[in-house]
Amino acid sequence: MTVKTFVVRAFRVLAVAEAFSWAALLVGMYFKWIARSTELGVEIAGP
Repeated sequence: MTVKTFVVRAFRVLAVAEAFSWAALLVGMYFKWIARSTELGVEIAGP
């Protein structure tokens, strides 16, 4: 594996992880502000 291939693969993995954390934060914000049920999702996904 070349350095360029490693960097591209690492970037993709981190980008997917960021996308999942962003989606989790949106779900947590829904439960905090719209459903008014819990702040747990926001505390976990976006402290």
